[in-house]
Amino acid sequence: MGDPDEVIAQRIEQLNEDVASAKERHDAEKRDRILNAYAQLTAEDTLLVAKVLRHTNGETQAEELLTSALQAVDDPEVRTAVSKLIGARNKT
Repeated sequence: MGDPDEVIAQRIEQLNEDVASAKERHDAEKRDRILNAYAQLTAEDTLLVAKVLRHTNGETQAEELLTSALQAVDDPEVRTAVSKLIGARNKT
């Protein structure tokens, strides 16, 4: 794994592009399913990197990564979804 912050920054940048594209190209029902899938994938990726950080660099860096990742999500609805998923799964 490369620099954890850069890995997540790239992931969130791609998420923001994908969300914008989905909002332009799909009807509401399909768009909601797509955005939910994007949120789930982003939460899983972010939590995986945070878990590695916890075991190698400590809790502080992992929490900073989670916070910065959420702040970088452009769409408020997707940000809320990712936040809820991270909160629900961040117990391990």
